[in-house]
Amino acid sequence: MTKRRDPGSPRAALSDLFTACGGVESAANFLGRSPFSLHKVSDPDEERDLGFRQVSQLTRTFRASAAAEHLAAQAGGIFLPLPDDSGSELADITGQALVEAAEAARAVLSAESASSEGGKQHTAAECRAILREFDDVLRLVGRARAIVAAEAEALDAERSSLRIAS
Repeated sequence: MTKRRDPGSPRAALSDLFTACGGVESAANFLGRSPFSLHKVSDPDEERDLGFRQVSQLTRTFRASAAAEHLAAQAGGIFLPLPDDSGSELADITGQALVEAAEAARAVLSAESASSEGGKQHTAAECRAILREFDDVLRLVGRARAIVAAEAEALDAERSSLRIAS
């Protein structure tokens, strides 16, 4: 059974990082470590840790943003990755963000219900569920924002080069 890692915790960020790398075995192979050792560094009951250099190597090699998202949240912000060139469509991402926002609203309204697990007061489990939903929304909105920002920058550069040419 997998131990629960609280959303927003360093251990949850490591677990998400390993998932984005193709799993613990893939990350362990890349780092030259055993899968057991990586399971231990993401275990909330363990003292072991993974060094920043190795987290950075996994992030760069696998383009895995979990650590960047975690650090940005710890600093009071959100991570906004640059769009890749895979042809992601702004409309698709916006639609996904709306679906996730509806899921986040559902989680909030469900937790606020008198018939919820904690009644009118939130439980820790309800708060974790709401955080997961908000994190999904923020990731998608951040991607959409990055796409629009890149497009605006490209259009500004194009317009600037036209002025210089004329």
